[in-house]
Amino acid sequence: MQMCAALAQQGAAVTLVVPRRANTLPLQRIRDPWQYYGVPHNFRIQRLPCLDFLWLASQSKLAFLVQTFTFSLALMLWLALRGYERLFCRDLLISALLSSVFPASKLIYEVHSKGRSARSQRLQGYVLRRAGLTVSLTEAMARQLREQGAQRVIVAHDGVEPARFKPNITQKITQDDPLVLETLEKTRDKFVICYAGRLQTMGMDKGLAEVVQAVAQAQVPELTFLLVGGPEAEVDKLRAQWQAAGLPPEHFVAVGSVPPTTVPAYLALADLCIIASPRNEFFANETSPMKLFEYMMAGKAILASDLPSTREVVSHGENAYLVPPADASALAQALRTLHGDAALRARLGQAAAQRALEFTWQARAAQILQAARQT
Repeated sequence: MQMCAALAQQGAAVTLVVPRRANTLPLQRIRDPWQYYGVPHNFRIQRLPCLDFLWLASQSKLAFLVQTFTFSLALMLWLALRGYERLFCRDLLISALLSSVFPASKLIYEVHSKGRSARSQRLQGYVLRRAGLTVSLTEAMARQLREQGAQRVIVAHDGVEPARFKPNITQKITQDDPLVLETLEKTRDKFVICYAGRLQTMGMDKGLAEVVQAVAQAQVPELTFLLVGGPEAEVDKLRAQWQAAGLPPEHFVAVGSVPPTTVPAYLALADLCIIASPRNEFFANETSPMKLFEYMMAGKAILASDLPSTREVVSHGENAYLVPPADASALAQALRTLHGDAALRARLGQAAAQRALEFTWQARAAQILQAARQT
C-alpha cells in the first residue's frame, strides 16, 4: 500500500491487483484499506477471482499453488483486456507466469528472498533473466541475483513515511486511542525497550527469546518490554518465557497487532528499540525490515544484531548500537550500557532520524520509476 501510494504520488497511474478471497477475521475488520494503512486514496484496488482455500493454503502447498495459479489466470485475462506500461510484482510464481505470456521487458520483479530449493532457484533464475528490471532489498542479495542471471538490478531498501512521525501526529493518536493511553500508563517512569513487528517471518523466529534472556541477565531496574505485533500465539509463548525467566509479569506489555498508523505513537513511548535477528542467510543478506526505518524515523536509539543487511543502513556507534547476533550476554551488556547513558541514546536517536530521511517511500518510488523508464 505504501509503495502504491508513493508511485502514484510520483505521477504513475497505479492499480493494485489482488485476489478476491475470504479474509481472516482481523482483515475482515478493515473496511477502508487506504485509511487503515494511512495512505492517500490515489490508486485503485482491483480484486480478481481465484479458487480460494483460505484455511488450507497456509498448510497445503497444493492448495496454495492452485489458489495462486487461478488468480494468475484471472490476472492475465484482465491484463490482456487493458493497456499497461509496467507490471510490478513480488511473487515468484506469478512473475514467472507473467513473464512467459507478456513482454518480459515490462516486468519489474522485486525480490524479497532468494529461492531456497533447487526448483525455486531455477524458476527465479528464469524470471531474473527475463525481467526488464529487478529490485533487490539489499546490496548483498543484488550481487547474488546478478550471479543468477539478472540482467538489470537496482537496490532499493524498504522505506518509511516521515509525516507519520511528526510529534503533533503521535500526540494526537496517543490522546485519541484508548489502547495507546493504557500503554502509556503501564510504561510510565519505566525504562522501555520496544519491539514493533511480527514475531516470525516465514516460520523463522526473530531472536526475541534471546532478548528475554538478555533482560534477565542485565537486571536493569524497571525495564519494561513493550511488544507491538503478533501473532497472538507467539506473543503468549514469549510471555511464558518472560515469566519462566523470573521477570515481573507487569513489565511485559503486549498490545498485539495494531494499525500501521498507530505504530509511531507506541514507538514514542520507548527509550530503546530493538531488532535481535538471528544470523542466517535471510536475515543476514536478504531482508530490509521496515521496523528499522520506523525506529530510525522515530528518533529512537536502536539496539540491533550486527548483520550485513543492517550495516547497509546503520553504523555502530554512529546511529545504532550493534551487537553479535544470537548472543544474549552481548545484548545484556548493551542494555546496561544504553540504560546508563541517556546522552548516548539521544545522540544515536538523533543521528538515526537524520539518516532515515534518505529512505522515504517517495525516494524509493522515484528511484524505481527512473530505473524502469530506462529499460
